[in-house]
Amino acid sequence: MQEKKYKLHNMFKTKRLFLILIVQFSFLFYIFALPSRIVSLAPNGTEILYELGCTSKIVARTDFCDYPSQVLALPSIGGFDGKSFSIETILAYNPDFVYMVDGMHNHLEDLLKQFNVPYYLSKATSIDAVFEEIADVAKIMECQEKGDKLVFRMKKELDAIKRSPEKRPSVYCEIFASPYMSIGKSSFMNDILEFAGARNIFEDLSQSYPQISEEAVIAKNPDFIIVPYYSPDQINLMYKRHGWNNISAVKNHKIYAIDADIFSRPGPRVVDAIKMVQDIIWSDE
Repeated sequence: MQEKKYKLHNMFKTKRLFLILIVQFSFLFYIFALPSRIVSLAPNGTEILYELGCTSKIVARTDFCDYPSQVLALPSIGGFDGKSFSIETILAYNPDFVYMVDGMHNHLEDLLKQFNVPYYLSKATSIDAVFEEIADVAKIMECQEKGDKLVFRMKKELDAIKRSPEKRPSVYCEIFASPYMSIGKSSFMNDILEFAGARNIFEDLSQSYPQISEEAVIAKNPDFIIVPYYSPDQINLMYKRHGWNNISAVKNHKIYAIDADIFSRPGPRVVDAIKMVQDIIWSDE
């Protein structure tokens, strides 16, 4: 058997246990039964649960779990950052399953183990990983057929729109400006650009969200600039940045805001994210 790195969650010491093997993230979960009281801290996880027909099992969410609109009627435990709420807030909803995001909620792992609360840690850094996460969650929720159909539909839609041009337009995606931060090769959003037929100017960097210099952006001279979080006023200020006037995207007025929720969430709306990027970079065709 091929060696795997497992995190073993010894949550329930009883013969009634059954195993769910989470392959993508190498987590081994011990769960009493089908989860019926889910606290979702993951916006992408909330969307996956909805697509699997499991919204009724969610008893609480975060402020950022805002799609689809039906979930807005659910109580919120606070912001997305796990440090903005306490373990007591989560436990107040008597959850039998907590859906979390790697890098944001890891500090809650030991606490949930102490209280014997199973959890899933989302770490989808590519489109393929999104498919695997959907399959994993479908197994947990005992709706594998729905999961298979969802993944099949998404893959079919992706095959229909994926572009592989000989020359890919270069794109700078700005996540923050102070300090400057973009996306690297291991970011989910890098995959979005690639499927859309574009080239991330920082695809040579291994970090998911590397800090970069202003000089590096200027030197790489991107054809397009995409900003997921900026307002029209902020975009106008980008055109006035010192030294940026010779960047192709600036000279040709190719700076675009994009829906951050769709673009940055590794979930069922990846096809919509790719289409949004394609509408920007291939609009002249």
